[in-house]
Amino acid sequence: FLVNFWPDLTLSKVWIPTKDDEAVRIEISFPKNGGHDPSKPIYVILHGLSGGSQEEYIKDLVHRVNDEEGSTAIIMIARGLMDTPIKGWNIFHGARTSDIETTANTIRQRLGKNSQLIGVGYSMGAIIMANYVARSGKRCALDAAVSVSGVLYAVPQLFNERAKRLWQPMLAVALRDDFV
Repeated sequence: FLVNFWPDLTLSKVWIPTKDDEAVRIEISFPKNGGHDPSKPIYVILHGLSGGSQEEYIKDLVHRVNDEEGSTAIIMIARGLMDTPIKGWNIFHGARTSDIETTANTIRQRLGKNSQLIGVGYSMGAIIMANYVARSGKRCALDAAVSVSGVLYAVPQLFNERAKRLWQPMLAVALRDDFV
């Protein structure tokens, strides 16, 4: 995805109400045939800290899921990102798993128990996905989950010289641009 550029996705946008009177936006990409095939899995995708549905790594996965597998992809947009409105003070929080829980449960309820839901999280989305799966246990609405580049213990990175020069400034700039 760093050297490949994918065309923009054609997405259907849907809002899912949350328990705290906010809403989470999901963006759905259907396979080329235009509809969901119930015999195929549905991929629920969480982007990274400053990402969204137009990030190259998201478009790469969605195009592969849609075009090669014929499956449906659903991208959950984190609160406040991609210009999604927030009504109150409950902005994005990396430890919050209730949004993916609400999203996965809503999809599961709408499509039934026979549909296969696969979660894929990247970076911060991977951390949230892994946290949700671990906390949910048998109540997890996902049938499988993949965590891509999510750290489980980042404290040593605070003192890593390469991280201080490379990743920490990049994240700080992204946070400033997206949240401040």
